[in-house]
Amino acid sequence: MKRAAPILIAFICFFATAATVFAAEPATAAIPSGLTAGTATDLKSLVEAERAFSRLSAEKGIRTAFLANLAPDSVVFRPMPVSGRKAYEESPEVAGRLTWRPTFADISRAGDLGYTTGPYELISSGPGAPAPAYGHYVSIWRIQPDGSWKVVVDVGIRHPRPAKEAPDIKFDEVWLPAPPAAAPDPGAVRSALLGIDWALSAAAAKTGLPEVLTAVYAEDVRVYRPNLEPFIGRAAAEQAAVQPPGKWEWVPLDGGIAASADLGFTYGTLEAGSQAFCYFRIWKRSGDAWNVVLDLLSPVPQKPGS
Repeated sequence: MKRAAPILIAFICFFATAATVFAAEPATAAIPSGLTAGTATDLKSLVEAERAFSRLSAEKGIRTAFLANLAPDSVVFRPMPVSGRKAYEESPEVAGRLTWRPTFADISRAGDLGYTTGPYELISSGPGAPAPAYGHYVSIWRIQPDGSWKVVVDVGIRHPRPAKEAPDIKFDEVWLPAPPAAAPDPGAVRSALLGIDWALSAAAAKTGLPEVLTAVYAEDVRVYRPNLEPFIGRAAAEQAAVQPPGKWEWVPLDGGIAASADLGFTYGTLEAGSQAFCYFRIWKRSGDAWNVVLDLLSPVPQKPGS
């Protein structure tokens, strides 16, 4: 797909702004005490935390499992982003069995932030229980002061039962990042990443086209759309025409960043024509440029009369 030159120029300007955040810190800056490079051990511990989370859900119940694994500042999408702990503390135990398994995971160079994603299955129980529900989840995990992994974002999509079972993670095929060479200011980098998302939003408001977003997709991006199994790869997503039709406009609400400033996320609200969504994006930095490695849209039901 051809990219519009004016849009790319706008991207370059904002990427250059973000790059100054990294340039401001000398390349020889020391890594803060306790900040180590993400390793195979870190990645495996992240994946095992997700698997243990699912086992607890199956054994003790959904509410119990989430309250045991959500961070104090966690966010869950229902469908709008809300406080995760408050949502589960104020809800009764769900009648049913929710299980899932990670089929892909990645971690920051600092080893402090990572994400997992994979299929889930919800089997409701009780009188009049609905049919089983299927979909894909995305969990953002952050290391806590006590060294444990906790979920800071939980979001997902529903889709029909998968046609085939996804393979498990193969750790010997997972690329592990190199140790960070500097210690950027995470707060400044987070602001820069949100600024890039705002810049894309401004470009989309002018053109009305989703190409302003797909132009920054990584080649191996994961694209999650409601009622569809995930598409892996920019080419597959473009060929399937997964972007909702209509003029695109979105508003970033918040985001987060790894201590090593190479992995982050943003989320907000998005309108495409007459459809409303919450969006969630995971970003990965290569050099001075950020690319979207996971892009998810979760539908927001329309209010009556709207």
